[in-house]
Amino acid sequence: QFLFVDEAAGLPVDVVVELLWRARRVVMSTTLDGYEGSGQGFMLRALPQLRIRKQELRHFELQAPMRWNVGCPLEKLANAAMLLDAKPVGDDLVADASVENSSFEVLDQQVLSEWRREDELSEIFGMLRCGHYKTKPSDLSTFLDEPSMRWFVLRFNGHVIGLVIAAIEEPIEDKHVAEAVYKRQRKARPQLIAQALSLDAGFLEATGMRHARVMRLCVHPGLQRRGLGTWLLKRSIAELLRAEQVDAVAACFGATAYLMKLWRNVGGELAWLAHGREPSSGHHSATVLLPCTARSRHLLHRAQARLSLQLPELLLGPLARLSADVLAELLAGLPPPGGCPCDGDEPDVQDVADVRSFAWGARQVSCCRYALVRAFLSAMRPPRATLDLRSEQVLLDLVQGRDVNEGLLRPAVRKLPWAAPPDVSEGRARKGGEATAQGAARRVPRSGRLACC
Repeated sequence: QFLFVDEAAGLPVDVVVELLWRARRVVMSTTLDGYEGSGQGFMLRALPQLRIRKQELRHFELQAPMRWNVGCPLEKLANAAMLLDAKPVGDDLVADASVENSSFEVLDQQVLSEWRREDELSEIFGMLRCGHYKTKPSDLSTFLDEPSMRWFVLRFNGHVIGLVIAAIEEPIEDKHVAEAVYKRQRKARPQLIAQALSLDAGFLEATGMRHARVMRLCVHPGLQRRGLGTWLLKRSIAELLRAEQVDAVAACFGATAYLMKLWRNVGGELAWLAHGREPSSGHHSATVLLPCTARSRHLLHRAQARLSLQLPELLLGPLARLSADVLAELLAGLPPPGGCPCDGDEPDVQDVADVRSFAWGARQVSCCRYALVRAFLSAMRPPRATLDLRSEQVLLDLVQGRDVNEGLLRPAVRKLPWAAPPDVSEGRARKGGEATAQGAARRVPRSGRLACC
């Protein structure tokens, strides 16, 4: 009847959402700072999902502390030292900001550390706290003190309204260390891209490359979805490519359809999708590259071919909860999966025969499954086929190995491009081009129709 969850931000976002359905009445409490970034992940990623799933959700915030007095000087000192209560500039002061009237700037992190820039630093960190799900208190010292960090900002009327923070990741020079990282025997913590592409994706040569990793992309909460983030990201990438001798600009982020499309629009290409989910976002972590050397481009093409080949099997296991929109973006950035035709090519004749005979006949799913999977994956690639949500979900259940009702699956398959019945063209000839898939269905033998009911 009742479920109480304390410090809910310490749990992965997908676990928090799942727990919401475990009892009729659920109480979740949490602090938001700390938990390696999961605090802001709870506020920016989990809470919106909880509100969608529970319309009657009530949200309370504790303003007066319970363990110490209001106005405690130690609390004030801690907040001031770590900017725990920092806020971005007011919405009214930047409401008119646009790409046309904003300026791009490379920011010197050492200058930003000076005491006379404290107000500006507070605005920037406040924007990170309110606008990026991975922000944690330790970010302040990491981003200011680490010499490998690069800061890029977007300004409007003197106020920072957008921020990109990138880190230069050096190659792992020691071959023994690189081999150990590749074999998952040790970690090289600063080299996140090298680890993802070697330890996870399986390409040892990634450890010898120099990357510029975009760690944070953040736009003022009141100015999002205006194109400012895309413009800032493009300018930042161009500056990194100009000023740094790197093999590639890269990023790792929680894979949502919006972020994957954003990176694809600025030239980023998917190289890897993690099998597990990030605790701070509840999503699989995507690794994208913008290669600028021949060896980096060669690595990217091999990684994409490998991921594409493995994708149908991964969808049955570690990616079995991937949403249709994320899958569509994933397919848009990869070569066609195994068995799917390349762009402009015709599908395999036997695959089409299996799809059509299942859709308009009474064949079993097990006999046609491989063709049905390829038909759906091809339909999700650009230009993405128009499917209603119910049919799309039924087909996704099939691809991801969940139990599917044939009475729902067969009508869903009929809506795939490969399922157009072969006698449609004949019907058009007889009826002056007016025959439709529905008319073709009426010409199927009665046994096929009964099997669909």
